[in-house]
Amino acid sequence: LVRISEKLGIPIVIAGQPYLNNAINPSSNAKKRYSNVYNTFLRSHTFSMMSPGDAQATIKMWEASLKWSKPMKLSEDAEIVTALHENSRGQLRPLIEALREVALWKLDHPRAQVNYKNINN
Repeated sequence: LVRISEKLGIPIVIAGQPYLNNAINPSSNAKKRYSNVYNTFLRSHTFSMMSPGDAQATIKMWEASLKWSKPMKLSEDAEIVTALHENSRGQLRPLIEALREVALWKLDHPRAQVNYKNINN
C-alpha cells in the first residue's frame, strides 16, 4: 500500500474491522512491521459492528433470497439469531459464511430439525 501510494500517487484510505487500528498501530502490542503503513495512511475507516437487530434483519433477507419452499425461519428464533450474531462477532462476512454452512447442512439433512443446538454445532 505504501509503494502504491508513493509510486502511483493513488490516494488510499485503509478500511477494516474495529481492531484494524490496533493491528497496524506501532504503539500497540502488535509487531512494529506496520509502522510505515500506519504513518503513511493517517486516515482510516472502521466498519461498525452489526447489532443483534441488524443480524436478525440480515438473516431474514438472506433466507428470503434462498426462496426455499419450506424456509427455516432462522430470524424468528431469538436463540439462533443470538448464537449466529455472537459467533460472527457482529461482522457481516462471518455471518454470511455461517448462514451458508447452515444452508448446506440443511440440504444434507433435509429431515433434521432446525434448532439452536443444531445451528450452534
